[in-house]
Amino acid sequence: MAKTEKLFSKIVIIIFLVMIVLGFTLPGFLELGENKEVSAEQRICQADADCYLLCDDIPVVALCSKNLCQQNSCGEKSYYEYNVTPISFSLQIEVVNLVKSNESKLNGSKLYESKKVDLENMVNSNDIFVKFSDDKVNLYSSGLSLNDVLEKLGMSMTNKCLVINDEQYCEDDEKELSLIVNDKESYSYGQYLPKEGDTVKIAFNEKLSKEPVEELVEELSN
Repeated sequence: MAKTEKLFSKIVIIIFLVMIVLGFTLPGFLELGENKEVSAEQRICQADADCYLLCDDIPVVALCSKNLCQQNSCGEKSYYEYNVTPISFSLQIEVVNLVKSNESKLNGSKLYESKKVDLENMVNSNDIFVKFSDDKVNLYSSGLSLNDVLEKLGMSMTNKCLVINDEQYCEDDEKELSLIVNDKESYSYGQYLPKEGDTVKIAFNEKLSKEPVEELVEELSN
């Protein structure tokens, strides 16, 4: 009788342990199964229009970023929801280029010419989340950074370089890159998140000469 009770208690303990193990592992298997249902093959794209989905007979737009659609199935969560009401701000980009002239060659000086980049002529009409009209930019999703906007123009920006169609404008001893937001310098660069009504300017210009200031300090000290 005692042996039977011990055997029964062992069986109960084993069953209890099995239930505990299943309690921890079964939800994980179920979660994996759910993820398999919503996952889809990554789609390559050139513009937002390449990323359309048809969900319950309703067209759904998805963002194209870095040549990949950011939503690939109806069950997949989108981090860039399309908003009918856009975030509007102004954007200007100015860069300097070296001017080659006979005068500069003779005296050994360098002449630079500043020009404004024509943004509207660089856009892809098949992009949906970012629209341009002269200096005005409309963003149709929150969370888009300045680099997301620049990407639609074939550009990118770091704290040292501005890239326009594979041409690099990088800081050196004579030139500097700056981001001006609402008349104040910002150091967020490409990570900056534009807000409604912002005035944004990216400038790649000559560095201001400090020689006159230094000369004035010397005169005052003497």
